[in-house]
Amino acid sequence: KIFLLSLEEAVKYFGDSGQLENRPWDDAYNITDEYNGARVARTARAVPGHESIYPAGTAWFWWLRSPGDGTDYAALVYYDGAVTVNGGRVNVSEVGLRPAMWITP
Repeated sequence: KIFLLSLEEAVKYFGDSGQLENRPWDDAYNITDEYNGARVARTARAVPGHESIYPAGTAWFWWLRSPGDGTDYAALVYYDGAVTVNGGRVNVSEVGLRPAMWITP
């Protein structure tokens, strides 16, 4: 099965500084740490119609399956690898998917 990572899985598999469990302040909504670089996703191809602005290899936002702060929000990872726990509106089409799957021998 192919799925999107949850907030907890993204932190677990791309590096955990402890910010999710031990937020530095009560209303912390971004996880930004030394693991940001590991969470960066890049486009495989240039964005059609915007090739000069977004060539192949451009860092891009990607969705997580965890809910955000509202019914129409989901957590996501910013282009720089920071994670927004509060999330973004799910009707935004400019956010990519970074599918995951388990492979068992």
